[in-house]
Parts: sequence; C-alpha cells; structure tokens
Amino acid sequence: MQPYISELDRQKLEDIYAKQYQQPAKESKLSLVLNKIWQLLITTFTKEPEMKVWQRSDRFGNTWWEAYNPATGRSATFGNEIELLSWIEKSY
Repeated sequence: MQPYISELDRQKLEDIYAKQYQQPAKESKLSLVLNKIWQLLITTFTKEPEMKVWQRSDRFGNTWWEAYNPATGRSATFGNEIELLSWIEKSY
C-alpha cells in the first residue's frame, strides 16, 4: 500500500527541495563566473608584453621583417629571418 500525499504536501516538498538544492547551484555558478573574471583581470594586468613581429614587402618585391619589443620600446627592421631571430634572442 502506497502512502497518500496530498497535492499541497507534494508542493511543499518540491519547494523545500528547490530551496535546498537549486539555490546553491545558482550561487556556485555566480561564484564560477566571478572567479573567471578575477582570473582574466589577473592575467591581463600581470602578463608580460609580447614582442610583435610582422613581414612587409616594398614595391620592388623585397621582403622585410619588422619587430617591436614593447618591454623595451625598441623596434627594428631586418632583411632576413636569421637577423630577426638573432635580435629576438639578444632581447631575451
């Protein structure tokens, strides 16, 4: 024989369940979002500036390599990759 639960009792039990188990899940989602934002801020403000390297060509078809190091504020132009790589290694 199954116990009889009135509709009102069932609704009360569902409300209790929702308060106990669903509310903390919302708080933990909020906590996760805030934690991700915090980690992004930390990464943004503590990250070392990265060296920028790009290639360009002049109207005669010559290829040049350019580099900029934001940590030192220096930039340079090179005629080939070997010179560029040497400059990068000296920068670090």
